[in-house]
Amino acid sequence: MTNYRPVFGVVPHYNNTESLGTLMPQLYDQGYDGLYIIDDCSTGQQREQLTSLASEHQSNGVHFLQNDRNRGAGYTRNRVLATPEIERYGNAILHFVDSDIRFLTQGAAHAGRALMTGNVAMAGGLIQTQTDGQAPRQMAFNFGPRFSNDAFKGSSLQLKADQFARQGKVAASKLMRVTHHNLLQHWPDTTQQPAARETFWCAEANLFVSADALRRAGGFLQMRAHDVQLPALKFAEAGWSCRFDPCVAVSHPAAEATTSASGISQLAAASKILRYVGLRNYFKSEQ
Repeated sequence: MTNYRPVFGVVPHYNNTESLGTLMPQLYDQGYDGLYIIDDCSTGQQREQLTSLASEHQSNGVHFLQNDRNRGAGYTRNRVLATPEIERYGNAILHFVDSDIRFLTQGAAHAGRALMTGNVAMAGGLIQTQTDGQAPRQMAFNFGPRFSNDAFKGSSLQLKADQFARQGKVAASKLMRVTHHNLLQHWPDTTQQPAARETFWCAEANLFVSADALRRAGGFLQMRAHDVQLPALKFAEAGWSCRFDPCVAVSHPAAEATTSASGISQLAAASKILRYVGLRNYFKSEQ
C-alpha cells in the first residue's frame, strides 16, 4: 500500500455554523482518511454553536481548529499544512470545500485520488450556483487562466456573458464567446455542460491540492482575495499542472461571480501577485 494517497477533507469556517452542521453528514459520505474543520475565529453565538458541534463530532475523529483572530480564508486553509497528521504523510491530498456547500456526488476521496495523478498538483470539481429559482448552472469563476492583463479583461467579459446566460439570453452569451474567443476560451462556458479540461487554476470551494506541492509553494495567498492565484503560478513554474473535472460536484448557492472581499483587499492581493509575476509576464498574451 506504499502508493496509497490519503485524502483529507478541509473545511474553513466563519460564522456559518448552521450550514456546517448540515454539511457534516455529507462529509462522512466522501470517504476521507481524515477531516479538519478550521474556524476563523467565529463570534458570539456562532462560536458557542461551533463548540457544541465540535463536541458532537470529535468522537468521530474530526479535528476542530480555531484561529486566534479573524485572518481570512487563505490563512485558515494553510493551517492544515502544519498539523502533525498532514506533516507525517509526504503524499497527502487535501480536499478544500467551503462550509456552505452541499455535495451533489459521493466518494470525493476516491475521485480525488484518480484526478491527482502524474504531475497534477491541483484539481477542481464542479461548483454549481442557483439564484432566483433558476436552474442550477456552473459558477462563472469555477476555473480560469493565468493572472495577466488578458485575464483581467476576460474576467469582465465573463461576468457579462454569464449574466446573459442567467437571463436566458443564450444566443447573446454565445455570440460574446465567439466575438471574444481569445479572452474567454479559458473561462467556463456556463451555457454548456461542464467537461473535464486542463486549466490554470480552480476555485477553492471544491479543490483538491497536493499537500506537499502546496507547502513548497508557500500555501495560499493570505490577503482575503485571489487566494489560489499565487500557488497556481508557482505550480506552473515547477512544471506541475491543474485540471478541472466535474466528477466531484457541489452546490454553492451563495457563490456568485462577485466576491465578498472588499475592493481594497482585492487590489492589495492583485498588487502582491503582480509584483511576483512582473509587468512583462502580466502583459504577455495567453495566445
